[in-house]
Amino acid sequence: MISGQSSSGAAANRIRSLYDPLATLLDSLNVAICIFDLDDRAALWNNTFLRFFPEHAGNVQVGEHYRDNLKRFYELRLDQREIQFIDEYIERSLARHRSDHPPYVFKHRERWVRVAVQNLEGLGKVRAWTEVAMPQQQNRNFFLPSSAPLEVVHLTSMANMPDPIVVLDLNNIIVSYNDLFRQLYEVPPDRDISGMTIEKLVQDLWCHHPEEGGGEHYERTIRPLLRDENRLAGVAYELPLPRNRWVRVVEQRNREGLRTCVHFDITRYNRERQELQRAESEARAQEARFRAVIERSPIGMSIASDDGTILEANEAYGWFLGYSPEELIGTKLWDFMDPVEQETARVVMADLVSGQIPSLEREARFVHRDGSLRWALQSAVHLTGGATNGEIISQIQDVTARRHAESERDALLTDLAHRAAHDGLTGLPNRAAFEECLITALRTARLGQRAHALCFLDLDGFKRVNDAAGHVAGDQILRMVAETLKQHIRPADFLARLGGDEFGLIIQDCDLETTMACASSLIKAVSTKNFSWDDQSFTLGLSVGITTVADRDLSVEKLMRRADEACYRAKRAGRNIAVVA
Repeated sequence: MISGQSSSGAAANRIRSLYDPLATLLDSLNVAICIFDLDDRAALWNNTFLRFFPEHAGNVQVGEHYRDNLKRFYELRLDQREIQFIDEYIERSLARHRSDHPPYVFKHRERWVRVAVQNLEGLGKVRAWTEVAMPQQQNRNFFLPSSAPLEVVHLTSMANMPDPIVVLDLNNIIVSYNDLFRQLYEVPPDRDISGMTIEKLVQDLWCHHPEEGGGEHYERTIRPLLRDENRLAGVAYELPLPRNRWVRVVEQRNREGLRTCVHFDITRYNRERQELQRAESEARAQEARFRAVIERSPIGMSIASDDGTILEANEAYGWFLGYSPEELIGTKLWDFMDPVEQETARVVMADLVSGQIPSLEREARFVHRDGSLRWALQSAVHLTGGATNGEIISQIQDVTARRHAESERDALLTDLAHRAAHDGLTGLPNRAAFEECLITALRTARLGQRAHALCFLDLDGFKRVNDAAGHVAGDQILRMVAETLKQHIRPADFLARLGGDEFGLIIQDCDLETTMACASSLIKAVSTKNFSWDDQSFTLGLSVGITTVADRDLSVEKLMRRADEACYRAKRAGRNIAVVA
């Protein structure tokens, strides 16, 4: 934070004591601020402010009037033709500063920034600048790209909008407009003004009214106004038109650089002071409604003491939790977290305060007032020294939607992976998974001199089930067989359905005697069980082909073929027996 060497009075001292930590924090977030007292005199600024506006480095002083600040700013920006109007530029900028204008965007020293102004009750105003991406040129044949933020225009065609509307590209060239806009600027119905700059349109309008100064008045008064305001994307301004008419222009620039401007006719409100005040109020109300559909949700922010007690919280913080900021004061930072995370949060905050960790950034679950769980990215830093006396500056950003989307994605991927490796009828692993397991078994046999067994299991008499009761019954009985087989193998063994009425079994770490015993157990379990479907009962047999998996074996294909041949011999030998290849 930078505040100069001298004091401009009690107000400046109070501002520095209250907002010095915030200025330092915002430096770390690449946010520039400058705070002015109630008399529009500089009281506090940070290093990012000097980086964004290097013309002030070594020049700005505590107690300097904002007018002097603006003079340096415009002396750098204005060319020789415009410098004669510098006093007008300064006064308009000063008026914007004193009004409750919304955020706007402008370019300075090859940097695009968004500026916002906030009242500090009883102290003055703070101006904050954040760097934004440079707008990109958009095809002029489009009204608005899909990323345009003005959903209200998407939902209502310009022809049906109740106010004059025009869309401009990066070069102030008219892309589209409605009939009300054409009428406002006295454009004949048969004339198309697409491709004309807004400056040329206004100039032509004034040139058609020489009795009011015409082109000379435009060059002297109107042109500098347009040049100044067009640099500041998003700022509302008032534009005088011939025949004592006035319009208030409210605009919004999207990421591609297109500007949608609403030209509110405020002529009748400028006739008398009372009417003017009502007009300005209505314009602000309409502007607020206009911007409501495109407003970004701000990040929640709180200030807490060393023990985690919340001292201040903004509207966004309260909104995330379902409480007003006043209701949060006096609670702990972790009071609204999921109970299972509260102890972890206490420990982490204690580490932050003690200096064991320099900063905090973690995702945590919070409990909303309505009882729902919400995810937030929580970041925090601990500030000490000066007037802070130890404070935790914490931010929370709602990431609930992303976490839910990730959870759904993970569940879908898990389900897809399971489906890819399992038989849809029995739930057993499928042939592909079986062959992968066999590859692993063969590898361990080669590396560790371990012996395994590969078994092919083929049901005897299963065709009778399909012939007598149909394929639905056959499917159900295959499920019963799968459950029966699973109940008679070890947890480490791998059972799979290879297709039709064939199953595969890999018996881990066993000799031939153990394998034969296992095969006999499976044959007995299947052949002695009655498999029922509706009022019918079926008995089945089981033929088993066995081969060992040892380090001498060369390939999975060879092992599978050997086990299949053994199973075939078992069937030919009378079924319900096991044969070793």
